[in-house]
Amino acid sequence: KFATMNRSNYDRSFEPDENNSIGRTDVIYPPSLPSNLNQDISYPAKFNTNGFYSGMQEKLDAQIRALVSVYNRSVMKIEQLASEDERNNEHVQTLHTFNERENF
Repeated sequence: KFATMNRSNYDRSFEPDENNSIGRTDVIYPPSLPSNLNQDISYPAKFNTNGFYSGMQEKLDAQIRALVSVYNRSVMKIEQLASEDERNNEHVQTLHTFNERENF
């Protein structure tokens, strides 16, 4: 009896009603963008021979280029610091040699 009572209440709650839009099929709403997106800008789909994956491939290529650029700059900076270190060591060595000659 309890299941029958619940089922009858459930069926009645979704019947079309003039005041209730739930269950109505005559009301169709057009799709809309969220309010925080610019409504004037259209974002065209970009497809090529790779289809959907072309955008992902372009993003991956851009990330790889950025990573290679960071790596190259890091290597250049390390080489620059190493050469400066080498020059400083040569300068210190020259000073030691000069001081040894003066003290002798």
